[in-house]
Amino acid sequence: MIKKIVFLSLFLFGLKSTLLAQVNVNPQLQITWQSCFGTPYDDGATLCPAYGGGYMMLSSTMDYFIDTLPGGFGRDDLILRRIDASGQIIWQKYIGGSDQDWAGFIMPDGLGNYYMSATTYSNDHDIQSANHGDADAWIVKIDSSGNIIWERCFGGSRYEDWCVMQMMSNGNILAWTMSFSSDGDLPAHYGCSDAWIFILTPSGEIVESKVFGNAHNNGIGKVIETKDGGFFTVSTGVEGGMVSAPGHHGDFDAWALKLDKHLNIEWQKVYGGSCEDKGYTCILETHSGYLFFAYTTSNDGDVTGYNGTPCEVVDANTWMVRIDTLGNLIWQKSLGIGVASVVFPTISGGFVLFGDKTALGCSNYLNQEIFIKEIDSLGSTLWENSYGSYANDGFGKVIERGPYDWLVPAVGEPSCDMQCEGFGWQDIWLFNLKDCNLYKPHPTDMPLGPHVVCTSLTPQSNYYVHAAALAQAYEWSIFPNEAGTIVYQDTSLIITWAAGFEGTVSVLARSINDCGMSDWSKAFYADVHTCTGIADENGLGIAVWPNPANNILNFKFNGNLPSTPTSIEVYDLFGRKIAVLPVASNQARWDCSAVSVGMYIYKLNSNNQVFKGRLTINR
Repeated sequence: MIKKIVFLSLFLFGLKSTLLAQVNVNPQLQITWQSCFGTPYDDGATLCPAYGGGYMMLSSTMDYFIDTLPGGFGRDDLILRRIDASGQIIWQKYIGGSDQDWAGFIMPDGLGNYYMSATTYSNDHDIQSANHGDADAWIVKIDSSGNIIWERCFGGSRYEDWCVMQMMSNGNILAWTMSFSSDGDLPAHYGCSDAWIFILTPSGEIVESKVFGNAHNNGIGKVIETKDGGFFTVSTGVEGGMVSAPGHHGDFDAWALKLDKHLNIEWQKVYGGSCEDKGYTCILETHSGYLFFAYTTSNDGDVTGYNGTPCEVVDANTWMVRIDTLGNLIWQKSLGIGVASVVFPTISGGFVLFGDKTALGCSNYLNQEIFIKEIDSLGSTLWENSYGSYANDGFGKVIERGPYDWLVPAVGEPSCDMQCEGFGWQDIWLFNLKDCNLYKPHPTDMPLGPHVVCTSLTPQSNYYVHAAALAQAYEWSIFPNEAGTIVYQDTSLIITWAAGFEGTVSVLARSINDCGMSDWSKAFYADVHTCTGIADENGLGIAVWPNPANNILNFKFNGNLPSTPTSIEVYDLFGRKIAVLPVASNQARWDCSAVSVGMYIYKLNSNNQVFKGRLTINR
């Protein structure tokens, strides 16, 4: 009976999900490459673009696997990795202390260094700035090799989480986190968990600091610097204390705060319904106010169009809200089941959202999977794709590398979409998601190189193409294959000609990237000769001797041409004219003693017909 009930529940959930989510998928969106990182118990990772290309990736690992890398310090150390643009490790190192250290955030400072943050319980090894007690927010400035420039613990005697950070327009660092303390660096505490926003100088000194909250949990996901020099954030709040919420609808609401440059509140508003609503990590400033994407389980109050059962966490929707510069609600829309935590504007005025939701994934069990969807400016879904493994998949800070080209740091268990070799339970899964319809490599132009080859003089020939747009690599081919062996690197090709081969050879190239390969280029044709024993190659009674020649070369016409030419032109293999030989009494003579060794082409005109042949100078 229990099995039947479970089966029925899963069936009804799948049926409801199907009915609620009849949306298009984007078949052009592909995982072009992926890599797994970890130890048997690695946590998730955060990353940022690295100077000189590639990425800096920060993660943490469990204490009893410290021998997987040299230099571990103890419980839950941080691992800093430098990886290249395709996810291959360049170097990696441990950072931390003997107690627990959990990776949080990393970003470049724009001047060649990086800021990283973590939660730390440690007070030794790399943590030399004195932990305030329990867990502190630890911010570290490192150089491009991962060496510590400075580090500092921020917090009080109770728990502070790692910080999210953002470079400000004046070069300072805007940081925010969750705090339980009322002492140390904290100017206040209002009860339970508060939202703490502070500003640092590049040397790590606090210049502004404010705490926001009341007796309830007040998280904070995102803060932005506004055009007027102040700040805007959307937290979570319940009426009471600092939270002035005359429009409070019940349970938690999304709590918006407009702050001045010193972090003082200019105005505040709450938005939501009778169920749970939360501010999240997606905020944008618009020309007429602000746009934020929140978490909602409500279908009343400010919220309409909710998808699913109200107040059910498993059916939580992403809620899109537009407000004016004073916080007045302009427009809102529920975007369907699943909560977005990363948003990118599109050039068409819409948005691409990354989030997670509970669904019957590839394992046929209820798991958390990653979704990506595109919406237009009015919130209508254009398409939605999902990615995941057998595990509960989560993800971190997504990097947009270009239009419809993202790098996603996630966690999962190798299976389904996660097709890289794992290291244990819940590995780091880094994958590139790209619309390959926009990133197909362009074809190369026609290869260039020698048209006529004399293998007795030049047993190898070089050919090249100009770089093609969107190409990451190149492939070369010759036909027939038996003409020689090829060695190529990117846009250059070397052919080593087969001994004794003569004939016409086609040389082709094509470009390659992680979305596939282009068509073959237009063929370049090379006439390949051994250049030994040449006499009358046209069968028209044109005698050329000696060929190969040393200093003097002779021509004689035996009457088979339509008419006797008045001159003979000689060209090198690059098409440059180097001699014009007058013809007298059906013959010509060329003093080639000052000409470089090599192969040349002679041309003559007989009754408006052009005839040509080959000459070899060999000393």
